[in-house]
Amino acid sequence: MAERISRAEYAKRRGVSRSAVTKAVRSGRITLIDGQWIDPVAADAQWAHHTDPTQSLRASRGRAAAPAAPPNAAPAPSPAPFDSRGLLEAKRRREDAQAAIAELELAEKTGRLVDVEQLRPMYADMVSAFKTALLARDDKLRDELHQVYGIEVDLALLNRHTTDALHELSRYDPTSKSFTHDA
Repeated sequence: MAERISRAEYAKRRGVSRSAVTKAVRSGRITLIDGQWIDPVAADAQWAHHTDPTQSLRASRGRAAAPAAPPNAAPAPSPAPFDSRGLLEAKRRREDAQAAIAELELAEKTGRLVDVEQLRPMYADMVSAFKTALLARDDKLRDELHQVYGIEVDLALLNRHTTDALHELSRYDPTSKSFTHDA
């Protein structure tokens, strides 16, 4: 014959309130014997089968006491100590990353951050326009020197000096803030 216990005793064994057991009986999650007694073995199986595991987790968060073990059960092994430092560190890193992303998005929206790939063609156009303007300066300088002073200047000589200056500028290394030298 199956063991019979009261609702209060079953609640104590499960580590739940008496009202939780009453709710389980009323909802049909566990059945009574003779309308008032509970078979703890059958009730445990029914409880496990009919209870949503997420509901059990939510309900057990605030509870300090663990459910009581059946009288003949072997003692449960003690859980390993929980070290929250790893979780706290992971949370901190995630929050730091989210803050960095938010800062980048804000900088991009306010125009303080631009995509380098979008700048490359504009930069190339600017350098090309600068080179063209400098070389055109040589033609203007030669003509002006001739008109004002009557001096004939070799355009190739002016162009060579401008080209040398442009070559020197092309070797500028912004990371070291100096000019690299040809080997």
